[in-house]
Amino acid sequence: MATTYLLPCTCGEKLRIDASQAGIDVPCRCGKVVKAPTLRGLSQLERVEEAVTATPAPEWGTRHRLTLIGSLIAAFGLVIAGWYWYTTPPFDPVLSIDPRFPKLVAAEVAAMPAEKVIEAWDKLANERLDRSEPPDVAEYHRAVLRLRGFMYTGLAIAAVGGLVLASSLIVDRPK
Repeated sequence: MATTYLLPCTCGEKLRIDASQAGIDVPCRCGKVVKAPTLRGLSQLERVEEAVTATPAPEWGTRHRLTLIGSLIAAFGLVIAGWYWYTTPPFDPVLSIDPRFPKLVAAEVAAMPAEKVIEAWDKLANERLDRSEPPDVAEYHRAVLRLRGFMYTGLAIAAVGGLVLASSLIVDRPK
């Protein structure tokens, strides 16, 4: 309960004041300025007890709901995208090539007669070299494509959340 005091004016009007106005000049409707007493002097004035009514909290409208839902959807999508971006393994395939292989091939080619080298070269040129990836590199690329798909899905979800959030600025605008 708030306590207010009635401060009399010379015109007969009683001005409502509270403790925060103690010691200041209060204007009356008649045009005169009445000096309010100090806190100690307020106790001599007539008191009025007023019940303080609690202002109800504003209810959630469509705008608030869309803001919350859009924010949650966007956050969820960004968490998904961030998780899959963070968990994508770095490219580090283990290639199992014997380090002695180039020397062995060079030694074998050096021991071949010239006609055999030309014949082997023609055979490789006509058949084309096998350009397929080693199995571990191909597996890595498949895993990265799968993870990128999840990451792009997360970004798409975040974009939908952003659109819902943006729609909350348009819907149910306060006038």
